[in-house]
Amino acid sequence: MDISLLNEMLLQLFREAILTQSGPPVPLNARFQIRNDYLEVTHSDVFARYPSALLELFVLLQQHPEVRGVRAETIRLIGTHVSLIDEEFRQNRATTACSSRFSARRSA
Repeated sequence: MDISLLNEMLLQLFREAILTQSGPPVPLNARFQIRNDYLEVTHSDVFARYPSALLELFVLLQQHPEVRGVRAETIRLIGTHVSLIDEEFRQNRATTACSSRFSARRSA
């Protein structure tokens, strides 16, 4: 893991644990929510159960410019499940549809 990413994750965990009053989460869908301006998964098994959520995360970041980033625990889960991005993932219709939405929004 890159040192700067690890540092950012540790700082975010510190802010969450000590400096920030945690507000209630704002649900976006069954897989994601926003808490204190950061995107997070609703359950720790989201990426294992829905590998396309790895791509959906980036679509949601683009659709919600008010989001400041991704919560440290969700970044950790992405790293744990990145191996799910394989040839089957790339050929999956849900992944392809999500990728098309992301590409369409980027070029708009």
